[in-house]
Amino acid sequence: MYIFGGWNNVTRFNDMYYLELDRQPMRWIRVDQGGEIPGVRHDASGAQFEKEGRRYWIMWGGAAGYNLIKNDFIHWQEVMAFDFEEMTWMVIPTDTAPPPGVEGHRCWIDRECLFVYGGHNGFTFFEDLHWFDLNEQTWHSGAVSEFRPPLRACFTLKTLDQGKILLVGGYGPKSLELMGEGYLQPKTSDTWNRYSDLYFGQVQDNFDMPT
Repeated sequence: MYIFGGWNNVTRFNDMYYLELDRQPMRWIRVDQGGEIPGVRHDASGAQFEKEGRRYWIMWGGAAGYNLIKNDFIHWQEVMAFDFEEMTWMVIPTDTAPPPGVEGHRCWIDRECLFVYGGHNGFTFFEDLHWFDLNEQTWHSGAVSEFRPPLRACFTLKTLDQGKILLVGGYGPKSLELMGEGYLQPKTSDTWNRYSDLYFGQVQDNFDMPT
C-alpha cells in the first residue's frame, strides 16, 4: 500500500511511503523518489495503470495552498505518472487544456483513459466528467445523465466487476454536510442509479471516447 503527499493543517507534503503488508509486524518504508517529483499537495487522486507489463500510478489534481494575492486556491493540473519499477515520476505532456483544478475528486482507469469526477476548488463543487486518454495524451469531457449523485468531494469510489463503479459517502457544499448514500455508474450507460443507499453507474460502451 502506497501513500503520497497530504496535509496536517500546517504543512503540505510530497513525500511517499509504502506499507509492507506481508511483513509481521507491518512497517512503513519511505520511498526514495526520483524523476519529476510532484509538488506538495493534498486531496489528489489517481489510479493504477498497467502497460506492457509495467505498473504505473497515474495521479491528477490536488491542492497546493492558497494564493493571498489572487485570493484563490492553488490546484495542480498536470497528469503525473509514477513507475513502480523505477520508483520515478514523470509528467505526461499534453497539448489539450486540462479540466479546472480541483481537490477531493476521484479518478479511475477505464479503456486506457483516466476518468476524473467530482471534487471542489475551495469555492465550488463539481459534477463534471473528464477523461485523459493515456495513449493520445489528450483531455476530453462529456455530458452525463440528468440524474447524477449530489455534488460532493472526498467520497469513496471503487471499480467493480463488469465495468461498474461504486460511489459512496463524501461531503457536499451545504455546510459541508456528510453524505451517507452511494451511487454506481455502469460502463454500459452514462446514467447513474441509486439502490437504497448505494449508487451505481457505467460509462457507455459507445461513449464519445477517442478510438
